[in-house]
Amino acid sequence: MKKNRVLIIFLIFAGTIFTVEAQNRRIFFEGTSSRPEQQVFFLDNFRMEAQASGYTVASTKREAGYTFSFRVVPNTIVYEDGTEEPAPPGEPQFNIIITFIRNDDEVELVVYDFPFSNLDEMYEFSQLLFFRAAVNIPPLVLHDLATGGGGFGGKLAATSADWQNKWLYLRASLGYPVTFYQLKPDGLDHGTVYDSSQIFPGAPIDNKVVAMPGITLGLEVQFLDWSSIEPFFQVGWESLNNRNFVNLTAGLQLKFPLKMFSNIVMEPYGAVAFPMHKSIGEKIFDSFSTAGIGAGIQLSMKGGRSSAFFLDLNYLYYFGDIGMINSLGALYPNPSVIYFKRSVIGMGIGYKIGEFDRKKR
Repeated sequence: MKKNRVLIIFLIFAGTIFTVEAQNRRIFFEGTSSRPEQQVFFLDNFRMEAQASGYTVASTKREAGYTFSFRVVPNTIVYEDGTEEPAPPGEPQFNIIITFIRNDDEVELVVYDFPFSNLDEMYEFSQLLFFRAAVNIPPLVLHDLATGGGGFGGKLAATSADWQNKWLYLRASLGYPVTFYQLKPDGLDHGTVYDSSQIFPGAPIDNKVVAMPGITLGLEVQFLDWSSIEPFFQVGWESLNNRNFVNLTAGLQLKFPLKMFSNIVMEPYGAVAFPMHKSIGEKIFDSFSTAGIGAGIQLSMKGGRSSAFFLDLNYLYYFGDIGMINSLGALYPNPSVIYFKRSVIGMGIGYKIGEFDRKKR
């Protein structure tokens, strides 16, 4: 069972990294020409070359990691005295100028041109022109996320940190919290539940550990460069003594973003939580904790111009006793309510999108 849980967590993490890779391999294509047939020809051919090479053609610049931009202009001859004139009939009549842009910071990674006369001759050169640009996409996304650099043997360059400075962040995450129910001795007979007649020996009962998936939604407000507050709502599934119930938790996190790198943010935080629960079928609890307090840390990695993937680890301790109704039946009816202390170690992986730029101080 434990191996399955580890496997699930690993698959979630691998899926997140795969999504980062997918973002990095999205290319947006745009181009202009005074002749519509040239514009259509080059857009179609470059997109086809990208898809054949395993890249994804993005429909908007916002969702792409890079932009492949071109413009077709008449070919001109420039003389030493600075005068220009159209290329003579024996020379290529057009020139396609290609610019490959990293969308994070609008840096032009490469600019080059290629002369031609008619479109038919460009079928054999479309692949070459595309690869000359695509070779600037770094092969190791995780290295780029950590260093802010890229390229093949090129100088590492800092990328835009605008994603770190938004007024609002909408977050969603999938978690695998581990909930601990620590048994209290109240009403037990030397650690057992029992029958008042003592005809049968008591049945031992112990601490309980539950690990099942859950979902968290939140809205983070970064009201200072170094501080933000996030109300959140969680839905988690639990099962105790073969009885299922849903835990609904509302809470608040006070975060302290540490922006030491352009592509990584560490956010230690304190949290309060107010749980609710809803049994499916018969009633499970006689009483439940009303509030919990804890702390955690969120590690965010840049995922786009205004978004991030994150890993979240936290611990919450809940005040008050959990009163679980004794479900062992007529043989061991005492005590009727068994009491526990509740605490949770939370682990989650998610994605958040930022909106509304705020000025950095």
